[in-house]
Amino acid sequence: MESQLDNIQPNILKSHGRKFVRFLFIQFLDDSSPTELGEKLYQLYFEGDYGFKVVNSTADQLENTTRFNSNRHTVDHQDSIVVNLHLSFNGLSKFESINSGDPNWDLYFRKGMKYFIDTFNDPPADKWGDYDARIDAMISLASNAEKSLEAAESKIREILSPSAQILFTEDGKKLFKGEDAIEPFGFKDNISNPRFFFDYGRHYEAMTSKFKIALDPAGGSYLVFRKLEQDITKFNCKVAALAKALNITKEYAEAQIVGRFKNGVPLTISSNPDLKSKTKEERDLIEEFDHNHIGYEADEQGLKCPYHAHIRKCNPRNERSKILEETAYQGKADHEIFGLIVRRGIPYEEEVNGEKKTGLLFLCYQSDIVHQFVPIQKDWCNHPDSILITEGEFKKKIGLDPISGQYPTNPKIVENSWQKEWGKEGSQKSYHGFQDTVTFKGGEFFYTPPINYIRELGSSRTNIV
Repeated sequence: MESQLDNIQPNILKSHGRKFVRFLFIQFLDDSSPTELGEKLYQLYFEGDYGFKVVNSTADQLENTTRFNSNRHTVDHQDSIVVNLHLSFNGLSKFESINSGDPNWDLYFRKGMKYFIDTFNDPPADKWGDYDARIDAMISLASNAEKSLEAAESKIREILSPSAQILFTEDGKKLFKGEDAIEPFGFKDNISNPRFFFDYGRHYEAMTSKFKIALDPAGGSYLVFRKLEQDITKFNCKVAALAKALNITKEYAEAQIVGRFKNGVPLTISSNPDLKSKTKEERDLIEEFDHNHIGYEADEQGLKCPYHAHIRKCNPRNERSKILEETAYQGKADHEIFGLIVRRGIPYEEEVNGEKKTGLLFLCYQSDIVHQFVPIQKDWCNHPDSILITEGEFKKKIGLDPISGQYPTNPKIVENSWQKEWGKEGSQKSYHGFQDTVTFKGGEFFYTPPINYIRELGSSRTNIV
């Protein structure tokens, strides 16, 4: 297993855990040679003289985390950076003799995100700002020290010149409420991700059977990157309007939008967000839910957690088998990975024309975009039908995911069903849409190659197989 983890880039199987992230979006110059570019990518990944510790493999990451758990104030950890290299299809084509019809590579990766604007109901590419340019690679840098990111970016610019240019950068920064990481709307973040290791504090035991959720057989992974702007003021106004219309608390209205209360308590388990007052049975159920061991068996009619709630749309849990059997994915998708992704997003804040903008830099890893990210966004979040009850007299029109759902250009609006009382019949159908509180601003599909691939780039070899 040691050699396997040495060949996997960090932050895929386990989050890097750093507070600050900088993404460098890179374009290769047309007249640069593959040999020259490959050597530069190898140098910045393995040999950059950054002046501090560089974490660039999963094995190294686990070792670094173990040292941090022993001494949380080590300079080595605080100043260190986690480095990842991602290639778009255009970027990979610089080193390989491949074309957009090659079935050995994921379809969505081969075509690029702009090709699928209609598939995801994304805005036209001329609204994507910086992302409308050709992006060949992305380098992500993560650290607890912002000065380390500045120094690393400066060094990387020096290494890449004159073969490639950094088109633009994006900065992410973790947000906290107490000890909990939160997303911009204030909800506890990064819950219910697939877990690939048993964490014993001073060592990790890998659950290698689960690696295929995130990794292809070579140890690489496909990355989906999407910049999502969140309008916090509009969201809060709409929450207040929904609460008033239903005569319910603001906290209960928020929970029906996301499927959880802001502190992470899932609505399907309890109507009481106070973790301290819960019974041991409730606390155990919450833990089982967060580990994806249970789903919505006790709430098949959506009387506790609405069908449209963000986490229910995005992760139907134990219902995935039924969905797979009843859709066009039957016989094509691997049940063990179908509709599962590894989320690694981070919030951002920026100033645009003197106005503060906030949102999420959404990232997710998977071994197969076609059968993992695509059904989540296209078939579940963007679809007005229930993903749990899909046929017969009980077929339900439930509206889009209030957070991630995107309507087509000429939408047929479908009302959502909101509960006035938790767990009781008597929901109220009304259109209180929240989709315009989250706006897609651009993105791309990338391949995160195994580390051996990056080593090959530095060996002056091209057309790598």
